[in-house]
Amino acid sequence: MRKYLLVILLTLSVTHAFSYYFGKNKVQIRRSKWSVIETLHFDIYFEKGNDEFGKTAALMAEEAYYYLKRDFKNPVKSRIPIVFYNSHQKFESTNIIYPLLSEGVGGFTEPTKNRVVIPFDGSYKKLEEILIHELTHAYINEINKYKLDIFEISGFPFWFQEGLPEFEAVGGRSVYNNMFIQDIVINDKIYDLSRLGNFYAYREGESFLDFIRDKYGRKSVVDLFYATRIASTMDAASKKVFGVDFAEIQNKWKIHLKKKYFPLINEFDVPQETFERLTDHKKDGSFINCAPRFSPSENSDEFLYFSNKKLKTDIWKASVLGEVEKPKKILSGETTGKFEEFHFQRNNLSWFPDGKRFAFASKATTGDKIYVMNLKNRKIERTFSFPDFDAIYEIDVSHDGKKIAFSGQKNFQDNIYIFEIDSGKIIPITSDRFFDSQPRWSQNDEKIVFTSERDLRKKDPETEHIFGNLSSDIFYYDLNEKQFYQVTNDDFNNDSPFWDSTGKEIIFISERDSVRNFEIINTQKGRRAQVTKTLSGVFNGDIDGNNEYLIFSCFFNEGWDIYNKSEPLQNLKYFNYHQPLKYENNADFADLFKLDRYKKFGKVKRKFKKEIPTTVYRNYTTFDFGNYTKNDSLNKEFNRKLDEKPQDEKVPIIKPYRLKFFLDGLWGGMAYSSSGEAYGQISFSLSDLMGNHLIGANIGINREIKNSNFILNYLYLADRIDYGFGGFYLNNDTVYKIYYTDGSDPDYYRNKEREYGFYTIFRYPFNRFWRLDLENTFYKHESRYDWWDSNSSGWIKGWVPSAIADYFQLDLESKELVYSPQINLVHDNAIYGEVGPISGWRGFAILNRNFSKSNEYSIFYLDVRDYQFFAKRYSFAGRFLAGAIIGGDSSQSFDLQYYNGVRGIEDNLHGTKKAAVNYEFRFPFVDNLQIVFPLPLWFQRIRGSAFVDAGAIWDDNSKLHLMKNGTLNDLKLGFGAGPRVNLGYFVLKMDVAWSTDLKFISKPVLYLSLMEDF
Repeated sequence: MRKYLLVILLTLSVTHAFSYYFGKNKVQIRRSKWSVIETLHFDIYFEKGNDEFGKTAALMAEEAYYYLKRDFKNPVKSRIPIVFYNSHQKFESTNIIYPLLSEGVGGFTEPTKNRVVIPFDGSYKKLEEILIHELTHAYINEINKYKLDIFEISGFPFWFQEGLPEFEAVGGRSVYNNMFIQDIVINDKIYDLSRLGNFYAYREGESFLDFIRDKYGRKSVVDLFYATRIASTMDAASKKVFGVDFAEIQNKWKIHLKKKYFPLINEFDVPQETFERLTDHKKDGSFINCAPRFSPSENSDEFLYFSNKKLKTDIWKASVLGEVEKPKKILSGETTGKFEEFHFQRNNLSWFPDGKRFAFASKATTGDKIYVMNLKNRKIERTFSFPDFDAIYEIDVSHDGKKIAFSGQKNFQDNIYIFEIDSGKIIPITSDRFFDSQPRWSQNDEKIVFTSERDLRKKDPETEHIFGNLSSDIFYYDLNEKQFYQVTNDDFNNDSPFWDSTGKEIIFISERDSVRNFEIINTQKGRRAQVTKTLSGVFNGDIDGNNEYLIFSCFFNEGWDIYNKSEPLQNLKYFNYHQPLKYENNADFADLFKLDRYKKFGKVKRKFKKEIPTTVYRNYTTFDFGNYTKNDSLNKEFNRKLDEKPQDEKVPIIKPYRLKFFLDGLWGGMAYSSSGEAYGQISFSLSDLMGNHLIGANIGINREIKNSNFILNYLYLADRIDYGFGGFYLNNDTVYKIYYTDGSDPDYYRNKEREYGFYTIFRYPFNRFWRLDLENTFYKHESRYDWWDSNSSGWIKGWVPSAIADYFQLDLESKELVYSPQINLVHDNAIYGEVGPISGWRGFAILNRNFSKSNEYSIFYLDVRDYQFFAKRYSFAGRFLAGAIIGGDSSQSFDLQYYNGVRGIEDNLHGTKKAAVNYEFRFPFVDNLQIVFPLPLWFQRIRGSAFVDAGAIWDDNSKLHLMKNGTLNDLKLGFGAGPRVNLGYFVLKMDVAWSTDLKFISKPVLYLSLMEDF
């Protein structure tokens, strides 16, 4: 959750004080200093001191722009900001958007300021692909921004929104992306495009547009984009471009996929028919089971692996003899500050030679760390920190247990390093901008095999991306010779290498035939063989000490599982390849890709001519069509030439980042108040480009300034400690009408309240899950009662007839200074389902003190919630609430209604002490329900909840009686059930509840709300 500070000013009741928000924290360990390089179309931001990366990013962005312009034709007329983070951890803590990001998010485009935000994770090829994907979003945003009012821009379906950027970035050339399409075709699960709203929208959207390009030409993809942009339906757009309904085009695509992938069943093996499946994601509800690693103990059949079968990624232990030993969870991940997150698809586990300890890397608040854990007592024995690195990936402990090889990222480079455990010394093995990863020690610790993305393949003439022809191959480094050797050199990618038990052969994954499978190379004889030939993608494997078992992760049927292949190296068909070749690690990255081309893209002023639309005319009877369209076409041609790729050198300038505020939102309106006066209101918010400085204002103007309302807030989020302050000046009028029993005309009096002061708030996040907040509010409260004089038609200030004042106990005029400090302790590691949390726990404790002359009191409030996920899609949720108010007048109280206590009770109960327990069983209710008559309706993924609530609210402990005469008295009990559905921006809930005193059951009470489950 974004580090966002919600301050509720001037809480007139205690209930409002508890409108507090949970949420995980974004932690800024240290303030980042930024530089910006200004190019022809972009302002590119990167962390200060990385100018070489900034120049590379400038070239990538501009080349990507002209690549996209080739398709979209229209020039972009506004500058687009691009922010690069030098690690995924810093990217996840960005303040540019509100949500807390995860390792699986590769980048995003924020629409308000059209900012593109991307993390660097080591690979320039991947970085360029993500940049093109996000720039496609930004490009489309800019095109739509300059639409004219005669266009009606329709909404793009989600598969098109994400499929088009993937098509532009990858265009069907990614074996990884195609793996998902192959899987759903083979398993007969091709989803209808119109109903896609998840991860598969990216994959199927890209695949569908690839099909359009191959069958109808690349121009047809762009034509479909522009047709969809203004058409009312996809059918209308499809008829415009292809002459047929969209359903017919979609069917042609599906038939094409079946023809392409069904023959693979005869050529390749189905995983569970060929290998022994050791996990089953369909049964246990997991999605990822990966990175298995055998224990080095002699004749051991045990291995460790990562799994998210409990929704969070944990470390598990299992055996290839699955019927003997069931999997056991060894360590819970993503729940504490030590193990905030394991790097998605770039992590592994590594044993020490004693077979009793193992090591792994994890993301922590202060940076990535390597942990050493004792398997027997499950305690962390040692922790190694690497403050000079932005990220630590794929570690491997040497066979003597004295060193750890790892892939380390810093200064926008990802290289191989050796960490000497006793001395703490770090030795670089590679040191350049090529992407090096996945190191593994040989049996005698004399060699380190690894994957390197430094080979160049033939460019695709359709894409011509700068780094598009980079390919990964297998290399190893001989520590004795201090020499690099290249093991593979193919027209396809090779990765994930490890040595067999003899240390003579290297097993790795190749993308031969566009399917990921294991192959092996004998380094002494230079011979090569295929080890597996499964039609699904295999990932990160390991072999036991006797070469008897090969375990690996394999994607099939929409998830990753661990598989075992017995006797994997027997009866292999070797073919001649070549022995590893000496490799001189002296290629210059900048020269190889001619990165000095960035010098052509310096910032220049461009003055575009206004383009006139020719699609729709309002007054076509008297309009001069000839000159109209001619002038418009001349303007478009002028703009295109103005935006042509520059040929002359104009070097982009690198400058320090300067704080500049932009308008985020503006809202206003007029109304008429109950006091008979016109009332105008305006609200606006400002922030800087990085989202570190937030300013908000709310101004409500009455006839007189002194009776108006003003609120001004400022929040600063760039450091670890967030703070904010603000001022307020608020007025409130309440008019009361008094009726008389004798039938005479009613009288009126009013209460005028004014409160003005300031507040401060400080937030300190300990880690992603824990934080401490301190709030202080200082204000002056003024109150006055006025009487309406019907004779003079005006208010008599500060006077009410004594009979009225005495009857209602009115203090006619009062002024009071109030100081209200509050401290909050908040924890949240919950994982959300579709309608609310389903795993983890969260809670907060609030301690508030109110200092004033007439009303001094203290408040303590506790809210703890626990979620237990089980049986794939089911969970139990429990909540405990408790609070106490000490001192104060009767206006300070809790309630026990609906969300704050017990559902089913209709009495409006209040008190200064409160305790309540809620328990819910959450379950899938309706997955798909399609109604045809009388209206076509389609309901999807409706969830249900059955609940029991119990609680009590009281003032005097001595008068608290939970039960009387065998029935409930002050203890209230309710139960019920109801469906809920996620509608995107909110959760629609309907609960039907009953209350009972154990003797009688009340009538049902219906609750409708737009809140998520607690």
